[in-house]
Amino acid sequence: TSFALVEAYRASGMWQLALEVCDAALEQTPKSTELLILKAEIHEGLAEYEKAAQVYEAALPTGDTARIAANNLAILFVDRLLSEENLRRALDLTADFDTTEVPAFWDTRGWVLYQNRNYSAALPLLKKAVASVNSPGIFHYHLGMTHYKLDDTKSAKEELELALGS
Repeated sequence: TSFALVEAYRASGMWQLALEVCDAALEQTPKSTELLILKAEIHEGLAEYEKAAQVYEAALPTGDTARIAANNLAILFVDRLLSEENLRRALDLTADFDTTEVPAFWDTRGWVLYQNRNYSAALPLLKKAVASVNSPGIFHYHLGMTHYKLDDTKSAKEELELALGS
C-alpha cells in the first residue's frame, strides 16, 4: 500500500520520495486524514514547518483522527512556530484534551499551558501524563520544566534527570 511505501521511504531518510508517494496517494484520496497527517510529518522531517502547519490545518476537519492533527499542530506551534497568535491557536486546538483518555494529549495540553505561562494549570495534566504507563522522556521534561517554573527545584531536578535517562 501507499502507507507502507511512504513509511519505508521515511524510515530510510528518503523524505522527498516519501513526499512524492504521499502526494500521489492524496490525489486518489484527498480527504484522507491519515495521509494528510503523514504528509505533514514528512514536511516536519524536511524542516518545512510552515508547510507542515498548513497540511495539519487541512487535516483538522476531515475525520476521526482530526485530534491527532490538532495535537501535532499545537506542538508545532509551541515548539517550532512560536508566536503570540500560535500560542492562542494552540490553546484553542487543545481545549478539550484534558477530557480525553490519551496521555499524549494531556502532555500536549499541559505543554501548551506551560508555553502560555499558565504553570499551575499545566501541572496536574503533566503529572497525569507522566503517571501513564511507559511515559516518554519528553513528558518528564515538560513536567520538570513546569516544576522549575513553580519554584519546586527538587521535583524539577528529579523529572529532568528522568527525562535525560529515557
